[in-house]
This record gives sequence, C-alpha cells and structure tokens, in this order.
Amino acid sequence: VTGVQSFEFAPLNPKVGFQARLAVFVPDTRDDMQRVIGQAEVTIVELTANASGLQATPSAKASVASGQVADLLWNHSGTCLLGHCQTEVDESGQSYYGGSRLIFLSQGGEVKKDLTDEAGSNGTSVQAVAWHPNRDEFVLIQGFQPAAANLWVWDEASKKVSNRTCLLEKAHRNTIRFNPYGSLLMLGGFGNLAGGVDFFGRLEDEYVHVSSATANCTVTAEWAPDGRHFLTAVLAPRMRVDNGVHVWQALTGIKVAEHDFEELYDTQWRPEPVGGFRDVLPEEIAAATQADVIGAAEFASNKKSAYRPPKARGETANMVAAMMRGEVAAPDDDRRRKPRQQKARGDEEQGAEGE
Repeated sequence: VTGVQSFEFAPLNPKVGFQARLAVFVPDTRDDMQRVIGQAEVTIVELTANASGLQATPSAKASVASGQVADLLWNHSGTCLLGHCQTEVDESGQSYYGGSRLIFLSQGGEVKKDLTDEAGSNGTSVQAVAWHPNRDEFVLIQGFQPAAANLWVWDEASKKVSNRTCLLEKAHRNTIRFNPYGSLLMLGGFGNLAGGVDFFGRLEDEYVHVSSATANCTVTAEWAPDGRHFLTAVLAPRMRVDNGVHVWQALTGIKVAEHDFEELYDTQWRPEPVGGFRDVLPEEIAAATQADVIGAAEFASNKKSAYRPPKARGETANMVAAMMRGEVAAPDDDRRRKPRQQKARGDEEQGAEGE
C-alpha cells in the first residue's frame, strides 16, 4: 500500500506465533483546483511472520468518494473497523465545517457499508462516533445540529451492522464518552455548543437515561477511573476566563467538586490499575433512571406556562356571562371618562376679583 497517511493496529492478542492486523488510510488525490480526481481508500492488512519473513496480505478494502484525513477505529476484538473520513470542504455545500463520511468495514471484507448514506444528505455531517469498550456496538452522533444520537450493533454471526435504537432524536451534542466498564455513557455538547450533558446507563441490553447536567464552556471531558464520576474542564488558551475543573456524579448529574484557576492549561485523572474499582450495578442504574423520571415529571408540572391574556384564556367571556346571569356584581369602573364640571358664574367672578 502506497501513499499511506494514517494507520491503526487492531487490538489482537494472538496465543501462538506472530499475527497483527493493520488498518491504513490513503487520502484522495486532487488537482490544482482541489477537485477530487482519485478516491480515498481504507484497507485492512493481515501481517504474519514465518520462515520467509514478514508477510502482508490485504484482506479488505473500501473506496471513499473523498477524504483528506481519517480516524480509524477498531472494535474491542479487532474484527471490524470504522473509518471516519473527513474533508476540509464539504462538496455538497451544506456545511461550513467541511464534509465527513463514515465507512464500516469487516475484517474479511464481507461487509462494506457507507453509514452516512443511511441518513441521506443530512448524514454527511458526522459529529462523533465511539465504540463500546467491550461490546460490538457503537454510538453515532450524526446530522446537522441539533443532531441525532443512535446506537448501532455489529452481529458477527450474521455479518450485519444495524441501527438498533435512537438515544437522542434531536439534541445539540458532539461528544461521546463510555466509562471504562461500558456501563455508563455520556453524550455532551461542548466546544461551540452550550454544554448540555446526558448520562445513560446500560440496563438489560438497553440504554436508559439516568441524569442530565450543564457544563458550560467545556474544553476537555473524561471519565474517572472508578467509572462513576465525570470530569469537565475549562482550559486556556481556548478560554481565557472561568478556567477550572468540575467533577460530576453521573448517576445523579450533581456537581460534587469544583476548583477555579486563573489559568489552567491541562487536567487529567491519575492512572489507576484496571479493575481497581467496582462497576456500577444494574440496581443502581434502575434506581437512578426511576429518580430521573420522577424528577422530569416534577419539573414539567412546576414549569411555568407562557403568559396568555385573559381574552385568550376565555376569562373575559366567562366573567361577562356571570354578570349577565346576576351571579357576579358588575364592578365599578372609575376609569370611565367623567363629564366636565361646569363652574357657577358667581364663582368665576369671585375668583377674578380676588386676583
């Protein structure tokens, strides 16, 4: 393979001998006017070693209409790949931020699918995509803002990739983060978005909403090693004011810690051994989603309705009808224009003599 711009090794752990799987991306070719004259390519290469030396054998290849850079994302077992190909300019003219396409490619080449075609013209804007850390499923935020967040599933046995369910139909979100165990999921809207955050928990092969929060001006966001707390930070030089770190409890959406800085350039969790914390239990997720439903219902009942004048509410008509039936006394209206009082001629003459 020539002209490789980026590559990514699959997470394989062979028990015998040497075996590696590599994904490579070759960008499109363009003329002097930046018009595409050659398609981009995503290729999976099998690497083996024997007495003859290292052997490289392409096992799958997919062509992409256009793509200048790409993020190559393997699933946890290294059996399929997502290629998020991007261009600086959207050829359709629908986006100022450039175009993007998402290619799904199985290891043996049995499945080659352009997932952006599933959503029509609106699908050419891929906001974010991320694999579950230990399952053959991924979350895709797709479309122009407000975008839709969907859960996709890869079935290795039937060799099919399908859109299972919609997590958020329309929301300003562009960031996906699974916790280290895959039991909790965060969908956030950061960068030039308002900072809305939704937390989901995995319960009986489904994702249920457990809490919400708002993290304004967030620049970076990461899960804590315990998989229960989530950190958001406002960093310089992107933001020159309100720098600081904030820690959220995912199951409740409550901010449990914060610290402000005059200037903060980076923040990271201290590494911890894998498996050093207990994963979130299904009972905890069930309790959190029940509390979330109750809280949403209370918020809806307490939410103030938009003002409507009495005429729009029908109150004026009801009051008039009640007065006509004699059920309500007619109020004295002092706002009516009063007749002008005529002064007596004698009073006017006395006033003139006094002057």
